[in-house]
Amino acid sequence: MKNNHRKVGLISTMSPDKTWSPEVINRVASTHLVVKETLQKMGFEVLDEGPLHRSYPEMSSAGRNIRQRGIKALVIYVGTWTYANCAVSAGLEAGVPVIIWADANPGTCGLVGGAIVRGGMAEFNIHSHLVCGLFDDRKTQAKVKSFLSSACSAIGLRGQVLGVGGGRSMGMVTAVCDPNEVRLKFGVEIDSFEQMEVIDRAEKVPETRIDSFLKWMKQTFGPIKAREDAVKKQIRLYLALKEFSQEKGYDFMAIKCLPELPALYTTFCLAHAIMGDSEDDQGLKERFVLACEADINAALTMQILNLLSGGPVLFTDLTEFNLKEGFLTTCNCGSQPTDFAKSKKDVC
Repeated sequence: MKNNHRKVGLISTMSPDKTWSPEVINRVASTHLVVKETLQKMGFEVLDEGPLHRSYPEMSSAGRNIRQRGIKALVIYVGTWTYANCAVSAGLEAGVPVIIWADANPGTCGLVGGAIVRGGMAEFNIHSHLVCGLFDDRKTQAKVKSFLSSACSAIGLRGQVLGVGGGRSMGMVTAVCDPNEVRLKFGVEIDSFEQMEVIDRAEKVPETRIDSFLKWMKQTFGPIKAREDAVKKQIRLYLALKEFSQEKGYDFMAIKCLPELPALYTTFCLAHAIMGDSEDDQGLKERFVLACEADINAALTMQILNLLSGGPVLFTDLTEFNLKEGFLTTCNCGSQPTDFAKSKKDVC
């Protein structure tokens, strides 16, 4: 997974009262580094604007500046009593989900401050969660990581472009939607293209490039049972679609394929599999979500899972579930990345 999908902000705060002793102020400021290191160990890139912010202008400025640095979520560490309006200003400026991490050490009053901040966030409809726990507590860390990972996955969709090739496939009413609604709900722009654009490009791929890819396939996977001419067409579609997606600047795609393409040319099965893998004949690459049957809902779900886990993702049809044996059978087109196999040689 690209690290910028797990980029979070951190702001530590306490009230702006002038009656605090230097010891308390120093404690909250120094704990900022502890929280930052804890979040980094969870696998997040942590951005901050300094160790401690207290006043309304300071919190507003910190939230505004940190938003411009591309954060996907914000952690507000509350070390003791604080003012809710100051914390809320940071949340409003940041414009992302907020985790309020209250200091759970006895005598700090972190929970009191955290609770009032959570209440303030609710008044302004800011999506937030309150967590009160020690920084080295595994259950607390798991809770924070879960919240932040989910937030990064959801907000990571903002500004992305989904390329959709072809119209509704085989009457699938759950696979289509209003592009404007998707833009409003997820921040994802939908750009349409025709499948013939990819087929035309596929026919122009040099034969030497096809042969090189086929050689890699034979060395990497198990026995190839399909006719070689059909496999070569599949390779052409993969290479064309990979190049096409890069030129268009798509972040993920969905393509119709069925029912017309099997008879007219071939299917995108190989493209679905290899696009979702972490490597091809050129070496390591970024996984790229490609949904079958122009299924927009599936594409969005797959991309969320991709951002959430960084691993291979797929959607498939459930054909059999043996409750007694605990055995699940699924089947779909070629949407399964080969990275799901225990060994590449199991793929044939």
